[in-house]
Amino acid sequence: MQKTANSTIKIGLHSLLLLGALNVAQAQGKPRNPAPSPLQDPTQVIPLVRRILRPDANYSGEQMTELTGNGGHTSRQMVYGDIFGHIRRDFLEPEALRGDVMITGLDRYYYFHQKSSVADIAVWPIGKESHFKRIVQMVMQNQATAERVGEETIAGRDAVIVNIQNHPNLATARSIKFWIDRETGIPLKNEISNQKGLVSRSYFTSIVVGATANVLPRMFEPVIPQGATVNPLLPPKPQYRTLEEAKERLPFQPLIPSQLPQGYQATGVWVVEPGRNAPLGAGIIIRYGEGAEQFTLFQKLIRELPRKPRPPHPFRGRLSILHWFDSTADGRPLSLTYIGALPAERLEALRNSTH
Repeated sequence: MQKTANSTIKIGLHSLLLLGALNVAQAQGKPRNPAPSPLQDPTQVIPLVRRILRPDANYSGEQMTELTGNGGHTSRQMVYGDIFGHIRRDFLEPEALRGDVMITGLDRYYYFHQKSSVADIAVWPIGKESHFKRIVQMVMQNQATAERVGEETIAGRDAVIVNIQNHPNLATARSIKFWIDRETGIPLKNEISNQKGLVSRSYFTSIVVGATANVLPRMFEPVIPQGATVNPLLPPKPQYRTLEEAKERLPFQPLIPSQLPQGYQATGVWVVEPGRNAPLGAGIIIRYGEGAEQFTLFQKLIRELPRKPRPPHPFRGRLSILHWFDSTADGRPLSLTYIGALPAERLEALRNSTH
């Protein structure tokens, strides 16, 4: 993968990505209940945490993120979130991150580096997206404990404080504390700590909830600026070099393009297992390439085909993302996503020949 930022930026992004699909936040305030009796019953705490993934209302506001490692790092973002769990962060400060855009959700990850004009993209499940979902699963499986530890006013809103702690292990002990909006489930603040102390803190300083938040669906669609470089966030090493090698593990027969550009062939295959990283269905990532040029085709089983699917986005300049729908040979509904930089006519031929 191409390196896209200086060391300071990398430190900030690494810690931010620990927050996964979560857009967390706070504003300072005195706890109304500083020493409550812990609520140990996960069946009462887990519903609070689950609401973070899909809040009951759209929201927008300013957020601060403070990191303590490597000398410390603070950033300020304008944040937009919707009821489907999509979150957009437009970075305002520091200067090194100004203009950067991060979009996360249960089905996507996008980070545009303004200074280097590089877009990191994944539309397949990755650890950054499912981090907090795994936390809930760990509590359900008795691999972590969850307690309700208090209440506090954050950015003018009433929040319930929930602390999650993995089972004691001095080498890996980590706790995450959430301030969850009592009314909507919006995450208002977050603190991550390990055995050495606080790792990161994120919090809203102001927030607007509901229709006045002015959150629109198009805010969560990646936009690739003209001339930007696209960097698919693939694992560092393919599971398989070819589809032939992967055939024993394929969860379905993928659709194969018959109109590949001259010289292109499959150079890497990843199988996304159902139920673990892909709760909505199994997936396959195929990377095609010829020398330094390459593109990625992701195919995922879905519940059903859209009744009125939108036509694929028209090609504009160096459009690098294209979504469409089809069915497998045995009739199962399939979602396909292309990421690359083929010229318009080659991309259209590729899509039309993928059967």
